[in-house]
Amino acid sequence: METQSQTAVDIASSADSDATQNDKIVISMRTSTMADIFVSQGLYDKAMNVYKEMLSSDPENNRLLQRRKELEMLIKLKDKQDRG
Repeated sequence: METQSQTAVDIASSADSDATQNDKIVISMRTSTMADIFVSQGLYDKAMNVYKEMLSSDPENNRLLQRRKELEMLIKLKDKQDRG
């Protein structure tokens, strides 16, 4: 589990009074700010994954589409610089 992009909230199990384990609820914390942080750290793949996840729930979001396109161009530029 990526601690930078997800938060786990432990809750006590109330269904069974004899329960000794906690249930975990994983809450996705993917935001464009998170993607920006990944980009600033050079973690382009992680940033792209954030945009893809966000777009899966809002595929018509023009701002996200533009940011993903910009990131794709940045990745291509970096690959070109790394090779050349």
